Amino acid sequence: MQKHKRPSKRRSGIHAALAVCAVFLVAGVANAQLVHRYSFTASDGITVTDSVSSAHGTLINGSGGSSFNGGLLNLDNDGAENSEALDIDYVDLPNGIISALAPSATFEAWVIWDGGNDWQRIYDLGISNAGEDQSSGGDNVYYTMMCPMHGGNGPIRAELACPLGEADQWLNTSASMANGVPVQVAATLDEANALYTLYFNGAAVNYLTVQDFALSKLTDNNNWLGRSQYNDPMFDGAINELRIYDRALSWGEVAGNYAAGADTVTGDGPGGIQFRRGDPDSSGGGNITDAIAVLNHLFA
Repeated sequence: MQKHKRPSKRRSGIHAALAVCAVFLVAGVANAQLVHRYSFTASDGITVTDSVSSAHGTLINGSGGSSFNGGLLNLDNDGAENSEALDIDYVDLPNGIISALAPSATFEAWVIWDGGNDWQRIYDLGISNAGEDQSSGGDNVYYTMMCPMHGGNGPIRAELACPLGEADQWLNTSASMANGVPVQVAATLDEANALYTLYFNGAAVNYLTVQDFALSKLTDNNNWLGRSQYNDPMFDGAINELRIYDRALSWGEVAGNYAAGADTVTGDGPGGIQFRRGDPDSSGGGNITDAIAVLNHLFA
């Protein structure tokens, strides 16, 4: 009788671990909803098109120098002029689209930062003390934001800001964003589990337990890309893609999106628009090679 070799315990353990990873990557993803997708391909030079929900934004081109080019929105700020200036360039998204995401959300962007002063905003979504179209800051601000650098040469920051008397919360990466380099950044808010997570280039880099902040409390009349609720410097750089989901993506989904890139979104989604299903090897289904692709990315 021919004897069959038994697989080593070590090899079996590795296969089992990869199988678990693959299941984790795909499980529970079917209910993910990509509710807003902005790809910056406007032909009229003004409209920032939402290809999912038609919640189109508007380019406020105060300097006259900002432009859409090759799927990028190049904001012609110099990184020094502040958010209350007249000749500033930013995107104004519709009121109410952020509070409507409650209770959870993901904000995912691909950007190129050209440097300049700290506290520039990639996005800042909420309201300032003085209300709509004002960057006054103040004790009653309520927003979620991300900036490429804070506090001098400090790292990337994602923040949940609440009115005075409630807890502001923020997450930092270990380094500031390099100039002129395309990157993916994402922040997920999972209110059910009170978890806020910051991602950089597909990897989860920091997280915290959320207190006080709730999307449903937002009066989000200042939903801006490139402009702050405070009189902070304007964003100097380019935005390639912004995706907003109505739940917190998993680490596998964020990693899968990073692996696919800014212009590729795969998997079934609403209205013919698709989202990433944790399929980073683009095989069309969830399997062990997906887990291998993500593990190679995380531990390369």
